[in-house]
Amino acid sequence: MVLYHAKVPGFPGGFVGVDVFFVISVYLITSIILKDIRLNTFSLASFYERRIRRIFPALFGMALCFGVAAALFFPPSKFSQYARSLVAMTVFGSNILFWKIRGPDGYFDRASDSEPLLHTWSLGVEEQFYLFFPIFLVSISRLSKQQQIIGLTTCIAASLLISAWGAFYKPVGTFYLLPTRGWELLIGSILATSFLPAPVNRLAREIFGLLGLVLIGWGVAFFSRDTPFPGLYALFPCFGTWLVLYSCTQDRYSCTQDRSSSVKSILSLPLVVFAGLISYSLYLWHWPLLVLAKLLLGGALSAVETSAVLAASVVAACLSYWIIEAPFRGPRPWLSSNGYSFWRASRVLAVSGLVSQSMQLQAFLAAKCRTSLFVRWESGKKVIFYSGVIPTFSNCTLLSKTCMKAKAWEITGLSLLSPMDVRQRKA
Repeated sequence: MVLYHAKVPGFPGGFVGVDVFFVISVYLITSIILKDIRLNTFSLASFYERRIRRIFPALFGMALCFGVAAALFFPPSKFSQYARSLVAMTVFGSNILFWKIRGPDGYFDRASDSEPLLHTWSLGVEEQFYLFFPIFLVSISRLSKQQQIIGLTTCIAASLLISAWGAFYKPVGTFYLLPTRGWELLIGSILATSFLPAPVNRLAREIFGLLGLVLIGWGVAFFSRDTPFPGLYALFPCFGTWLVLYSCTQDRYSCTQDRSSSVKSILSLPLVVFAGLISYSLYLWHWPLLVLAKLLLGGALSAVETSAVLAASVVAACLSYWIIEAPFRGPRPWLSSNGYSFWRASRVLAVSGLVSQSMQLQAFLAAKCRTSLFVRWESGKKVIFYSGVIPTFSNCTLLSKTCMKAKAWEITGLSLLSPMDVRQRKA
């Protein structure tokens, strides 16, 4: 996913990384929920509190840091767009926002390259899913294992059919919305129910694991923005991930079963484990930094510039993991109960929403106040605009190397004057 966003050659279908993440995430979460249900220790409040501690600290840490950069370098109109997406991110509605505002190409639209929070659409889908999924699991937990599987597979089939139709006829909504992505999440839960027996011999594990990697690699190497996705094509990365996980499963009633395989050995390498630890923070940081770099450097990045941004993303991800993620996942002696912790986390969410709204208002007022600094060439003369938003306003940043001059920033057909120059010309 990171290499795809960085436009590194050889990864035209790197966007399927989100689908891989969906399957893994729900497999792990379902395993935890079902274990708690069996032990009679499951609590909705505890579950949502853990989700908030897992997702919010690193997410809002990134948003806070990047918000400062956006305030410094973004022109008001672009800053206003950022604030709007920040509000949507806060309530995990990014996928709905981008579904509404993007062009016919949706996620692959050229304008999407300038949306610093575009990547948070997947978090919106995931958290919308987790609002209802634990309740669904609890409601079916008293049914027989066979009835549980029937219920899950029915939901998977319905979502997949809608996705297969929508990939051709409603591609943008199909890409962004939960009903057409739900089957990708649910297939991970099927594996977590232990309905299927674990592979009993190494040959089976090798076949399942390697076939899974091939399916994922096929999607990464051969899919592109022209692929009708997700639809049936999403079966490649999703079922591939499912097979990899299945090759590593173990019968929970067996304490001696050997799970060794080539794929498991690869996934256990220290570098791969480390990449998994920082993967969430890396996902959060890499895209905003790429967008900011393109804005400041005035266009597409060179190979050296791309490498520098990716290196900065890894550094930011490591710092985010060590300073923010790990402490919030660890013990929390300052909280006396899950209910109190959940209340505190909810209060953080409410405050974050208010901050986002205030940023949007600030950006709106800034755009209104600074519009008067723009002039346009008409018949060889500069005409000053004192009101209204100029459409090409978003094409300029004060630090863009194509715009900077001593007192005036020359843009295509526009000039930005200092307040003193505006007053002099008005007189």
